[in-house]
Amino acid sequence: MKYEKVALIFPGQGSQYVGMGKEFYDRFKLVRDIYDEAGSVMGYDIAEKCFKKPIPGAGIIHKPDLDRTIYTQPAVMVTGYACYRIFEEMCKEVGFTRMSVFLPATAWVSTPRSSLPGPWISEPARIW
Repeated sequence: MKYEKVALIFPGQGSQYVGMGKEFYDRFKLVRDIYDEAGSVMGYDIAEKCFKKPIPGAGIIHKPDLDRTIYTQPAVMVTGYACYRIFEEMCKEVGFTRMSVFLPATAWVSTPRSSLPGPWISEPARIW
């Protein structure tokens, strides 16, 4: 392989937009499963927060929930993680299997019912 090391940089708050991750969500079951599991851990439909367009009404457009920090942080993290998992699968297909990743601190902490990697608050999580 030409490159021995690959670095992935994940965006943070401020990079969110309505519809982020939708193309992967529609195309890959793995991504739908990640959003579904995250939603069950968080207690709300995180996919809906990411994909629901603002509602026009009374001459103003209401801001999407995605712009509220309480939803932004988990949505950006879940979307980044879902994108990473697709990247990981593509790497496996071409034989690139040595990888580790540092997941940044976020508002979302894994719980025992979640199989998503954790903890995400105080230390890096090795994926493989």
